[in-house]
Amino acid sequence: MKGITGQSAVFGIFGNPVSHSISPILHNRTFEKMGFNGVYVPFCVDQTGPFLKKAVLHMGLSGLSVTIPHKLWAAKAADQRDALSELTGAANTLLVRETRNGRILSAHNTDGPGAMRALQTAVPDLKGRRVVIAGYGGSARAIVGQLLLASGVKQVAVTGRNMPKIKAFIRSFTKKRPDWAAKLIPLKEEALLDYEAHILINTTPLGMKGFDLSLPVPESFLRPGLAVMDIVYRPEMTPILIAAKKNRATIVPGYWMLLYQAVLQFELFTGMKAGPDVENFMRLNLLTALRS
Repeated sequence: MKGITGQSAVFGIFGNPVSHSISPILHNRTFEKMGFNGVYVPFCVDQTGPFLKKAVLHMGLSGLSVTIPHKLWAAKAADQRDALSELTGAANTLLVRETRNGRILSAHNTDGPGAMRALQTAVPDLKGRRVVIAGYGGSARAIVGQLLLASGVKQVAVTGRNMPKIKAFIRSFTKKRPDWAAKLIPLKEEALLDYEAHILINTTPLGMKGFDLSLPVPESFLRPGLAVMDIVYRPEMTPILIAAKKNRATIVPGYWMLLYQAVLQFELFTGMKAGPDVENFMRLNLLTALRS
């Protein structure tokens, strides 16, 4: 990384924990490659509130990545929100903008479009597809929101172990989008097979290093013609991806979503377009960091 000057734009990541984050490596190396005068640093943040917004606006920061557990705070604290942040109530990116009346926070969510770009590495055309989402947390919210806003899919269904929470998850969207034909599918073999999905996206932590290694759906659901995407990126090949590959389904490892949400953040931070060469540079650096 080149020397920091008084004109360097300062970016960072807010969350807790952040010591494991690959984002500083990824963004700093890409800033340097593109000749952008900026630096990206981690901030371990425990508490949120009005004081934190004031701090962000007056610390000289240009923008932030926001991770667990502060994505809801980021959307709520912002003065402006993009469509996905507005729909989901969560944001993973904050920009500090100068206006006539002073600095404001602008909230963006690159998790959803990042997931769609990742999915389209295996399924370029999503129109008319039926999608099953396993899980109902923050990442599921971003992905479902993006599917509703821009994908053209035929239907989205949600499955998981806690039916009351899934019902509440679906209601949170139908309140804002009554036209959404949401479907809840019990986590049972027959119900899942009857849905005849084209795509499965796992948003649960099942399979993550140090977590439960069981599958988020019955293995019988995995078959040729199904595209299976996991947002878990450590390990690179999770139990669901291994089982999907064994059953001749198409797989999309979690690092693709991690990559594309970072590419979109880079574009928001710098105002630069990340072409194929930049995407490939970021992908190689990401994989090197994940495998080290």
